[in-house]
Amino acid sequence: MGTAELAAGDSMEDALQKTTQIEEMLISSLSDLKNALSGKGMRWGETTLLKALQHLKNENIFVDIQTHGKAYELSGAQTEAVYRLCQEAVTNAIRHGQANTIYLILRFQPQEVEVFAIDNGTGCLHIEKSYGLLGMEARIKKQSGSICFASDGESGFTIRAVLPKQAYD
Repeated sequence: MGTAELAAGDSMEDALQKTTQIEEMLISSLSDLKNALSGKGMRWGETTLLKALQHLKNENIFVDIQTHGKAYELSGAQTEAVYRLCQEAVTNAIRHGQANTIYLILRFQPQEVEVFAIDNGTGCLHIEKSYGLLGMEARIKKQSGSICFASDGESGFTIRAVLPKQAYD
C-alpha cells in the first residue's frame, strides 16, 4: 500500500494500524526468506515441534530442549510460531548475548503451552525491541498468545510465551 493512499483516506490511527500490519508481514516474509535460503524450510503440519527444534542444535551454542507435562501436537501455525521464536532466541543468544548455553523449555498444560527460552549470555539493562523481538511478538499474538522478555542486566535473557491449546490442523 502506498504512502499516498495511507495519507489520503485514513485517520492517523488507521494509518498506524495498517503500517504495523505491513511491518509484521515484512518481518515474517524476511524470516521465511532467510530460512528458505539457508535450507531450513519446514513443512509445518508434517513435522512435530520437538523434531523441528532439533534443527536448532549447532556448534556455536549448547541447546538444551526440555519438555514438561504430557506433550501434545500444536496446530501447524502454532508449531511454526514456537519454532521461529526459539530460532530467533538461539540467534540472539549467540549474536547479542555471547551465550554458550540456551534452554528451550516447553511446559504442556491442559489448556495452554508455555515456552521458555533462557540463555546464559551477558544480559541487558534496557530491552530494545528490534525486528527479531518484534517478529516474535507478532507471531505469538497472531496465535492469540502472549509473550514477555526479561533480563536482570547482568546475566542472561529470558523469553516466556504462552499459547492457548488449539486443535491440531
